[in-house]
Amino acid sequence: MIKIKLILLPTDFSECSSQALTYALSFARRYKTKLILLHVIDADEYIAYAEESTSELSPDSRAKIIQAMKEAASESFEQFLKGQNLEGIEIETEMLEGTPFVEIARYATELSVDMIVIGTHGQTAQINPFLGSTAEKVVRQAPCPVLSVKPGEHQFVRRE
Repeated sequence: MIKIKLILLPTDFSECSSQALTYALSFARRYKTKLILLHVIDADEYIAYAEESTSELSPDSRAKIIQAMKEAASESFEQFLKGQNLEGIEIETEMLEGTPFVEIARYATELSVDMIVIGTHGQTAQINPFLGSTAEKVVRQAPCPVLSVKPGEHQFVRRE
């Protein structure tokens, strides 16, 4: 018998992450488990881009960029969950800073997550499809089973 007590849904708030949310909510409801939504802020690439167009940013400027990214992510969590049937599901949101696949695997290990549900095509894939998939790296490093949800594929779970 499968026992799932904790599900992790890493999200970048993309459409594919939204599709993965449908699956995560269904599993959470079915197994009466807690669902953690995780967003990893990868500020380094944005800071590097900002430094290309100006000079090296001061620590204060870096802190402001990270704070703005955290505020945007908080608002995105609200929008991401808007309109979803969350009745009877315990949901927690979490934000970390760092390289997404590294932080996702580390966090899943730290919390002894039973299952990760992740979208295969996030925001980065739209910008540069040759960078390599965060989902693919999570599958390789995860300490637990991973359900990867592809956009536009056969759906066996419908949004309630």
